Parts: sequence; structure tokens; C-alpha cells
Amino acid sequence: MPTVDYGPKVEREVERIRKSGGLTGRDREVLLRYRRDLEAEGLSEGRIFKVLIHTRKHAEELGGRSLADASEDDIKDLVVRVQRRDLAESTKCDYREILKRFFKWLNGGDYPKKVRWI
Repeated sequence: MPTVDYGPKVEREVERIRKSGGLTGRDREVLLRYRRDLEAEGLSEGRIFKVLIHTRKHAEELGGRSLADASEDDIKDLVVRVQRRDLAESTKCDYREILKRFFKWLNGGDYPKKVRWI
């Protein structure tokens, strides 16, 4: 079974982050640091790709507001959007976990109160 080389996919996603008009400047900066730290943690390029693409999409869904500065209400709105999508439950769970993981990283390793309920 052939393996996929996710390196180029990660680099294309990094370019999307840099060029996205749907991200705030703060989110661009934070997502690029997040990518570096995911790599430093030893995550595979495939996992980094999945985490980055979905975190970017969550940020873009906020319509010009910063994901890094999102309120608990903003986060609940994002989770509701995930829950309403026609996706497998396991996929919805992945998307929620990706969102929660981002805030844990942003908060220095602990889940902030605004995402503990996820």
C-alpha cells in the first residue's frame, strides 16, 4: 500500500494560512507557531496537515473575528456548525478535538474553561 507524502500538503496549507483573507493577522501568526510546535511534538506530517487545515477552517468560520481570542459563545457556535454537518460521528468528534487541542496549546498546556465542556 503506497504511503502519502504529506510534506508538500503541509507546505501548501501553510501558504493558504499566510494568504487567507478570512484569517486575522493574529490568527495567521498563531497558526504558524502552532504548526512549528506540532512538528516539535513529533506529530506526523499527515496529522499536522489534518490539524492545521481544520483549525484554519474553524478560524475562517468566525467571519473576521480571531479564533485565538474567541469567546465561549464563539466556540459554541463553531461546535454547533460541526454538529449540524452531515458527517460521520467520528469525524465530528475529530473536529471538536482539534478545536479543543488548539485552545489547550494556546493556553500553555491546560484546557481553558471555555473549551473544557467540549
